[in-house]
Amino acid sequence: MGEVPEMLVGRVAASHARVSVLTTAFAQWLSDRHQSDTWQQYRTQLDTISAVVDNCLGAVAATIPPADDDWLLVYEACRLADRRAVWVERVWRFFAERFDQRDGPESRKRCIQAADEVLWSCWRPCFADGSAANTRPPLAGAVPLPYLDPVHAPEAFPAGLVPADLAATYADAPFVREHLARLPVPTVRVPVAATYEPWLLSLIAHETGHHLQFAARLVQAFRTTIQDAVATVNPSDQDAVTRWGDWSVEIFADLVSVALLGQWALWPIAELELGAQQRMSEPRAGYPAAIVRLSLIEHAIVAMNLDPGPAWPSSEAAALVHNAELPDLAYASAVVDAGLRVGPPGFTLASWIGFDAADFAPTGEVQQWRRWFSGGPHPATPPSLRGPRIALAGVVAATADARRADNERRRRLEETVQDHAYQELIALHAPGVRAGGAAEAIEGNLSALAAALAKSGADELEEPPRERVEARR
Repeated sequence: MGEVPEMLVGRVAASHARVSVLTTAFAQWLSDRHQSDTWQQYRTQLDTISAVVDNCLGAVAATIPPADDDWLLVYEACRLADRRAVWVERVWRFFAERFDQRDGPESRKRCIQAADEVLWSCWRPCFADGSAANTRPPLAGAVPLPYLDPVHAPEAFPAGLVPADLAATYADAPFVREHLARLPVPTVRVPVAATYEPWLLSLIAHETGHHLQFAARLVQAFRTTIQDAVATVNPSDQDAVTRWGDWSVEIFADLVSVALLGQWALWPIAELELGAQQRMSEPRAGYPAAIVRLSLIEHAIVAMNLDPGPAWPSSEAAALVHNAELPDLAYASAVVDAGLRVGPPGFTLASWIGFDAADFAPTGEVQQWRRWFSGGPHPATPPSLRGPRIALAGVVAATADARRADNERRRRLEETVQDHAYQELIALHAPGVRAGGAAEAIEGNLSALAAALAKSGADELEEPPRERVEARR
């Protein structure tokens, strides 16, 4: 039995080495990311991820046993510690893959950099800047992190660190279901097609709306407002009240997109929603029917004293919506009017977002950007918080112009937009660093996750058999 102590020492040392190697690799990645972050625009996210990983690594290391107990129990404890370390690495690698897109091929790099600028332009002005005159809510922790993915439409993840691409693969593991979605770094998944279709970046405005609603704690207040508006139109239809309440999160994001992009919020949503009339007439779980959704956006544009006409892809598309006879259309005007009144204390939705109708007027900056892509003079928009979203609205408008043009002019316009949109959005980068405030309740979440990981047993960490994973795909 004299060999047993040496065997145990070696087994325990192997588990400690795994944690040590992971700790060193993570620290090097974190250092590299901080060094490349010259504007400190990712500092808050990186600090949060660092706290998550470091806390969990410490918790895992503390579960590695000493080499002086029953050898079977030592092996079992080390096995569990190794599996816990694997989950920590998965959390880190999930974010590393998304951050590291900023070092990838040039087309992806410039697209994701432009996405960063657009998201910051939509997000940051909605929070206080420290001046006495700015009474907006305090900065709500880390700005959402955009990343590219082969999806058809963007998606926001306000409340969870690990969205479906990681969780779905291991969804049968109790640790994922019960703990992994609690982490506090928000993300926005952007279609990879945005690398050659820059207008797709405009959909970030809608996704930012989701993050803003959660950050400002307006989810329930907005839902109640929408339900009250529907009940006022038809007090006897409780199904409609419930239905519209279920759609309220997406309605909020659409109204935010109008406040950010003016009438040009309509064109990209129409691009995604237009199709067979029967499909467009069918309500969905999270959204109203496509026809109703487009009608809501048009009502919001008109309510903000803008002209929706140029933003319709075609007169036929506008007529389809205008001539529809869906029952839910009876609520559209009341829902928009009520929804636009909701904002943080002292603000309507439009005033909170910083909407200015002059930006979208025929002589405004958006129109100047639209004309620039057709050969007009370069707009005088300075680098600023508002600059990227204003230029992006011009990108959408110019793309809409290209779609309506003859073949030769369409080709020239599309090439001009593709060649210049990303660099113009990046060039409008607002001066200064971008570190956010400390995210609320992060410490509680980190402590809870680390404690859960340290206590997790073999059953919680088990992964589904490979054939079940393949079947779900």
